[in-house]
Amino acid sequence: MSEVVNLSVAPRRPFEPHEGFFAAQRRNRRASWRMTAMSIAATALMGVPLTLVVTPALCAIGFLLADALNRFRRLPPGFWRSADHLTGLAFRALDSVLNHTPTDRATLFFGSMVLILPGAIASFVLWSLVLKAFRRAGVGYTLLRLGPRAPEMSRLKELELNDIVNEMSLAARMTRPKVLILETASANAATIGASHTDASIIVTEGLLDVLNREELEAVIAHLMASIGEGDLPIAFMAESVFASCGVLLTLINAPFEEHARSALWRLLKALRGAAPSVSDGSEDLEAALNRDVNLSDTGVNGFFDNSRKSLPRRILWFVLFPVFITNFSIQLTLWAFSLIAVGPAMALLWRTRRYLADSCTLQFTRDPDGLASALIKLNSAHSTVQGAGRASHLFFVTAGSGGAANADASGLESRSVLSFHPSIRHRVERLRRMGSHVAPPKSTPGTNKIIVALSLLIGPFVLAAIVLVLILIAALILFNLVLLTCWVAAIHALIG
Repeated sequence: MSEVVNLSVAPRRPFEPHEGFFAAQRRNRRASWRMTAMSIAATALMGVPLTLVVTPALCAIGFLLADALNRFRRLPPGFWRSADHLTGLAFRALDSVLNHTPTDRATLFFGSMVLILPGAIASFVLWSLVLKAFRRAGVGYTLLRLGPRAPEMSRLKELELNDIVNEMSLAARMTRPKVLILETASANAATIGASHTDASIIVTEGLLDVLNREELEAVIAHLMASIGEGDLPIAFMAESVFASCGVLLTLINAPFEEHARSALWRLLKALRGAAPSVSDGSEDLEAALNRDVNLSDTGVNGFFDNSRKSLPRRILWFVLFPVFITNFSIQLTLWAFSLIAVGPAMALLWRTRRYLADSCTLQFTRDPDGLASALIKLNSAHSTVQGAGRASHLFFVTAGSGGAANADASGLESRSVLSFHPSIRHRVERLRRMGSHVAPPKSTPGTNKIIVALSLLIGPFVLAAIVLVLILIAALILFNLVLLTCWVAAIHALIG
């Protein structure tokens, strides 16, 4: 008689967390609210100098159109008196700020409103139009162009995935999301959609090959928690802010670029419903929404190419020089505030949401080791999905997660000096506080000492850099005020 082999597994150590997952959820939700407030404040801060540039441009266009209309049909004298009075208020408010001249509070308040409100309203309208263009597709629509397919029940791993999604839907008390398989060797997974009602989970074949059932269950639970906690609407709003910046850059370069005009025309047709939605991936439309804030990418520069300068072009350059300055000021404002303020604020918010989803995962699975083990495996696996584009931050992990943004980052990841994902080490350490037995990735011997030494060495330079950034922001606002003064003076002289 053959010997019977004992296949029993050694008992696991008791689950003794230093912090319960409910306590971690409460702490992360409070942190999420703080990060949300900081993101809103950073976005509003970017809007102030931006409106100071947009307002005079709008006023100049408005008054030029009014002057042209006046030549064909006389406008009432009251219109010009009101316009002269409003620009006078704005001019006196600017003079009070720049030259510290005494001005009554009413003049200062109404003059400031004249300066800020038109640009603020225009920015809000632009953002609303972008929201409308995005609303049908939601975030992550670019992943659909990679051709994900439905799971095949004849494949054991995909059948197992389907069962896990059903189990986690019951554990999370959520409507079962749609599941799609992306045929790539990269090991990752993501959620896409506009809200929990139309959410989809995309899992790569590489992920199914790398993880065992417990680890795959933890990843799916994390994605389900992300959907249930409302991360898709948050990602939708964050993406719309950067998309609005892209549309604004396309708009100000439209007079000088053919592809910018084409992109705006397609966007208008998409808004009217006369063209496919943004999810269908028009290249021109993608260029309008994803345009990077690059100071060298100015349509005016391309329009006035040095190699083609002639006397007429030099004259035209001199005439349109104020337009070039306004164009450059808007791009400088967007670049500085998106990279230094808005991007990092939203990156910190998204990191907090990842910690929240991790703590919710433990509520669904009661297995902190499964999530920690999945993070460790995917940290050493190839996780970058080619073609993800602006949806890269929606994945379970990103390449180079560790604090600073990845040099090869794309989409929202490229709009911030900080990565949108916390480091794997920090996530695993937090899971250990909640009862995980998996040790975080080991650092190279001597790394901590090197980090401490570099911190002491670089610390003063970092503080100096922060001071320089604050000076840059102050100088940028002052530059916009001076530019605004010139525009208001020109408009005041024009209608005077």
